[in-house]
This record gives sequence, structure tokens and C-alpha cells, in this order.
Amino acid sequence: MNSRVELFLGAIDANIVNLFISFLVFLQFLYSWYYKCYKQGFKIDYWHFYIFYNYIFVIFFMYPFAASYLNGIAMGGRMDMIKEKVDDAFLITLTGYISIILANYLFSLNVFSTFNRTIIKINNWGGQLLFETMSNKKYIYLCISFLLFFTVLGLVYSFSRFGFSFKIRNDYLAIPEIRPIFNFWTSFYNVFIPILIIIYIQKKAKMTLLVVILLSIFATFTGNRSTVFFTALNGIIFYLIHLRHKLKLRKLSLWAFGLANSVFLLGLLRDGGREYEIENLGFFTYSFLYGNNFSDLRDFAYILSFWDENLLYGKSYLAAFISFIPRYISDFRNTYAISAYTNNFLGYEDGTHGGIRGGPFFESYLNFGIIGVVVIGFLWGSALSIVSKQIKTELVKSTPNFMKSYSYSFLFISANAIILTANFWQYYVFIGFIILGSFLKKI
Repeated sequence: MNSRVELFLGAIDANIVNLFISFLVFLQFLYSWYYKCYKQGFKIDYWHFYIFYNYIFVIFFMYPFAASYLNGIAMGGRMDMIKEKVDDAFLITLTGYISIILANYLFSLNVFSTFNRTIIKINNWGGQLLFETMSNKKYIYLCISFLLFFTVLGLVYSFSRFGFSFKIRNDYLAIPEIRPIFNFWTSFYNVFIPILIIIYIQKKAKMTLLVVILLSIFATFTGNRSTVFFTALNGIIFYLIHLRHKLKLRKLSLWAFGLANSVFLLGLLRDGGREYEIENLGFFTYSFLYGNNFSDLRDFAYILSFWDENLLYGKSYLAAFISFIPRYISDFRNTYAISAYTNNFLGYEDGTHGGIRGGPFFESYLNFGIIGVVVIGFLWGSALSIVSKQIKTELVKSTPNFMKSYSYSFLFISANAIILTANFWQYYVFIGFIILGSFLKKI
């Protein structure tokens, strides 16, 4: 008996059982959102925002399209191999998702009280450093000046050397000596922009908003959609949570649709436009469902289809921990840094390709198999659960301190650095930034 279903001439191609599981996961999410978010006076909260984007949308909603032959336009002749691994990628990610939900449930029951108290203490310690940094006006102004200066300098250099384009990231990654500098700029931008947004929300300083807008415009030339859009969302989400029932779902949906369009348009600018996307399959629909914007599940299957199934046993994590060493002078990092490792067996030129996004659990699976997926899922779910509760507690106050609420995200920022280590260097930048800011605040 054929367990697969193909609809709309193959536009949807999925395993019936996994399709039903996706539907059940969606129902579970709606139930959780209604009783733990909406009924408590919120239209959105930290937990449901990140669960929705990272899993409900990118994994379970996109599953029916991940094995479709229409992905072949983006993936070429490799789609037949990829299709065979889509269900494996789905089940691995589902296992991690179940671990996350279980972690949240156990936290609500306070089953591991000692563990919970320990990581709450860690979050409060790191959060205090972050809060002191955000409160250090002179330090923030110095960082604004630093980031603006090097952003403009980098654009001028890039345009003069490579010409005008929306793919500066690829140009800089191709130069080993400059790559660490560009990675530092990207990391600092990703760390600093949400903080500036929070400071603006707290203090309504128009100059801060102007700086955010200018830097965001400049960042579009990198062609990195995560840097431009999702970095800002990490700050904006706090204001949306604070609005509670004042936030209209219709407006939220329109904003989400507008964001999806913006992500697509930046990708189009970066790639110089693709005739087949515009004329043959529609300006938006193809890129949304079958392009490279929300393709984590398909790309996980892509990785699995070429992987030799030899576990790394932590090598990519070790490579991340020494990410302060440039890859061009470290053979170990040049081999086992997760983007270099996957680029190597997928046949991409590592110098110009930032690496394939395989979703939240591809790295833990490549290192430790399904056990790694369960452990990472549990840790990430615990961190998100704790952080979400602390943030909501602060934002329900009549006069909430947005800077204080953002400081509670320290633990979740740390967990994200572990779940996917491609951005671990950014975590070092973050830690250095808040330690220096907190130290200077006290002297």
C-alpha cells in the first residue's frame, strides 16, 4: 500500500502518516496558545512566538512541500535523493520537538526543581550583566559610533572593490583575511540591534530609532535575510508581548505577511532576480513554498542524503568553542566547523557559501545521533520555558521595564548558540560585549 499522497500535480508530496502528525502538532500548538497565552491575556508570548516560527511554520507547515518535484528548480537533479530523506528529517525533528514540549511540561510541574533553580540563577546572573550594559549610556553611544563607522566603511570598500550589489556577504566570505572582520561585524550587528530596539521602546529616543533604521538599510546590502529581518524581530517581540490584547490578530497577520514578502524580495535582490520565479511559477508562491527562504526541512534531507553517517561525536561543537581562531589558520576548524563540514560533502565552495540551514537538530544529529537530538531539545525547551515565564512576569506590570525583560533572554541566547553552532562566534561577541559594558558601568 502506497503511504504517500500527491496533490495538485505533485505540488504537495507527503507521507500520509507524517501529514496527519503535522496536523496533530498544529492542533496541540493551537490548544497550548489558547490556554497558556490567549486565556492569560496575551495575543503572543515568547514561548509561542519561537515555537511557531522554528517548528510549526518552518517544519510542520512546510513538510507537505519539502519533497515536491518543484523543489528541483532550486535543487537541480539532486531532488530524487533528497526526497528519499525528507521523512527521515521530519521524524528526527519531530523527536526533538517532542523533547522541547516535554521539557516545558516538566518545568511547569517543577519536576527537576534543583535543575530549574540552577539555570534560573545562571539566567539571573547573565541577565544582570546584560541589564547593566544596556543601562550604560556612554558605552551604548560608543558602540553606536563604532558600528555606524565600520558599516559605512565596509560598504564603501565593498562597492569600490566589488561593485554595487546585495550580496556583500558572499564577496567578503570569499576573502579569508577579511572574513573574520566581516563575521565580527555581522555578529556585533546581530547582538546590538535588538538592544537598540529595546532601548528605543523603553526611552522613546528618536535618535536611537533613526540609528536602527539606518543600520537596517545598510545591512540589506549583505543579502543576509536573518541579519536584516529576524535580528530586529528579537527586539520587537517584547513590545508585541507587552501589548497583550491590544494587539490585533489581523494586524499581526498582515505584519507577518509583509515580513514574508520582504524576506522574499531581499532574496530576489541578492540573486539578481530569477526569471523562472517571476514568469513561470508566480512572483511569490514558488519562492515561499519551494525556494530557499523557509527550506530547513528540505535542506536537512539534503544533508542526510549526502552524509556518510559517521557521527562527529562533538567535533563541530569543539570547532565552535575555538571559533575565536580564524578558520584559514586552523585545519581542525576548516574541517569540522559545521558549515565547512557540510559544504565539503555537499560540494560547495566553502569560501563563498555560508552553509546549509538544516533546521534546529541537524547538527546534534550529525554529532550524536538521536540521543543528541533529545538532549539538545530538552535543554533548549527548558531554556525557552524559563525565559518566557520571566519575561511575561515583567511585561504584565503596569509600568514594565523593557530592558529588564530583555535581560531575561540571556539563557535563551545561550541555548541558541549551542543548538546550532554556526553562530557561536556571535555568542563570544555577545559575552564580551556585556562583560565589558557591565565592567565599565561600575567604574
